[in-house]
Amino acid sequence: DDAVVPVSQSRTFAAALTKAGIPVRLDVLTGQSHSTVVDPAVVGDEIAAYVADLAASTRASASP
Repeated sequence: DDAVVPVSQSRTFAAALTKAGIPVRLDVLTGQSHSTVVDPAVVGDEIAAYVADLAASTRASASP
């Protein structure tokens, strides 16, 4: 569990956005810390691949 932002808080926020009609995607990365994806010293191959896949899917869904 994230010591900075509890997963329950993220889920509550995502649910509120959904209820308000705002598209949201919440991905919970088991075993990772709050700063994993922004700390170059921490980012591992699995996280780097996740971020690359997320970027690719975002680009694909934004294409006309």
